[in-house]
This record gives sequence, structure tokens and C-alpha cells, in this order.
Amino acid sequence: MQDDQRSRVRTLLGRVRAELETHDAAHGPGPTKDIRESFVELVAALDLGEEPATRGCPTCGSRCMENAKICSNCWVKLPLAA
Repeated sequence: MQDDQRSRVRTLLGRVRAELETHDAAHGPGPTKDIRESFVELVAALDLGEEPATRGCPTCGSRCMENAKICSNCWVKLPLAA
């Protein structure tokens, strides 16, 4: 899975987690308990790890990996990461 796909999956998982928490806060865990347990298993199975550190390209503003040497969008040579 590519980094951009991993980021999208992390975003979607965050949205599902927030929806579960909102539902639980309003209605109690009730029937969402099984869904929450399945969700926890899914997150563990995906083993995505933490979101990688990024920085903005000074030329085009695209997000690049923190240690990138060249922008993946405009191909400009990036300064060394601080």
C-alpha cells in the first residue's frame, strides 16, 4: 500500500472511530460493542503505524515526506530537513 493510500485509510478509520464515539456518547455502547471490537481488530490487522512526518514544498506547497530530497509534485530539489 502506498503512503497516500495509507493516509486515506487512516483518515477513514478516524472518521469511523469518531462516529462510534459520537454514537456511544449519545446512546451508550449497546449494539455498537461488537462493531467496536471488529473495528479494533481491523485497525490491528491493517498495522498502518503512525502517519509519516511531512513538510511543505517551498515552491509548490505540496506535502512531501520529511526526508525527501525532491518534491514529488514539482520535482524541485528540497532543502535539507531541519
